[in-house]
Amino acid sequence: MDKEKILQQIVKKAEEGGFDMKPYLPAFPNQRIVGKFLQVIYKEFIYTHKFAEAYWGKRTKKEEKYIKQMIQEIELPSDEPIHPWQYYLQKMILKKDHIKYLSKFLKK
Repeated sequence: MDKEKILQQIVKKAEEGGFDMKPYLPAFPNQRIVGKFLQVIYKEFIYTHKFAEAYWGKRTKKEEKYIKQMIQEIELPSDEPIHPWQYYLQKMILKKDHIKYLSKFLKK
C-alpha cells in the first residue's frame, strides 16, 4: 500500500476516535487532492496530543498493564501519570519512519 493510502487510513482512524481534521485541511472537492495534500501536511498534526489521544484512544486492561510495566522500566517519575497514548506518542517520535509506526496500529 502506498503512503497516500496509509495516511488516509491513519487519518480516518483518528477521526473515528474524535480527531478534527478540519483545521488542517482546506475544503477540497476532490478526494484525490486530499490524499496528496496529506503527504505534505501530516507532520502538522501527528505530533499533537489531540491526534495521539484520538488515534490510540483507550486501551484494554492488558495493554494498560504492559504500558505501566514499560513506564516503570524506563523509570519515569511516578508522580507524573502517563496515558497509553502518551507512551505511544513518545515511542513514535523516536522512530525514523513515523508513518510506518502509525500503520502498525491499523486493523489489517
